[in-house]
Amino acid sequence: MLAKKIKWRRFKEPPPSLVPPDIQKFGSVDFLASDRSMLSAWLSEEDWPRDTMDVVAIEGYLVAMIIWPIHVSPGAWLPAIWGIRGWKVAAKIEAPACYDRFLRLILGYRQHLTHILHTAPLSFVPALHESVAGSAGANAAMRWSRGFVAALQQGSQGLDDRSSRSLAAVRLIAFHASSVAPFSGKSESALAAELGSAVRTIISELQIGIGKPATGLAAAALRP
Repeated sequence: MLAKKIKWRRFKEPPPSLVPPDIQKFGSVDFLASDRSMLSAWLSEEDWPRDTMDVVAIEGYLVAMIIWPIHVSPGAWLPAIWGIRGWKVAAKIEAPACYDRFLRLILGYRQHLTHILHTAPLSFVPALHESVAGSAGANAAMRWSRGFVAALQQGSQGLDDRSSRSLAAVRLIAFHASSVAPFSGKSESALAAELGSAVRTIISELQIGIGKPATGLAAAALRP
């Protein structure tokens, strides 16, 4: 009898378990205009979850995290960026090197925005374009605003303990997040100016002692 050949199966090793990051360990992360373009291009590739945010929505999301401190579990705010609920890393970035690279881009962007909003809030204007040389694209103000609103929905404290001016600013951003807003006929620059004014209103309320102290902006970039 001929000996049967034994076929060895090669089992695919499961991907390493990726846990919420210790943001403190990243320290200061540089973020340049070219990094934003790189992030935008990466997010436009295939194989991301359907609800993954684009770079415009991510800016709105991060700005809200900074100026309207959201109390969430460490790292719990990250999966919303790649379109997943609960703690799970998208397959697109499950390789450790990709995961680390993506986190550095997001954390760098957050630190960059924190610096602007803390040191020069009057100069802040939402970036509604997807790359340095690009245009805003369709419904950019709506996507930015939906990112902002998505961040507010992460917290459990809602709109409590906020001034009437802050609430009005949030309502304005929420209006731009609606499907009605894109038909307002306003130019890209006018929409960016309205959103920027709303952001500055919220920051000004913090600076005069209404709600959370303004010093919270400085620590926002390192918040888990």
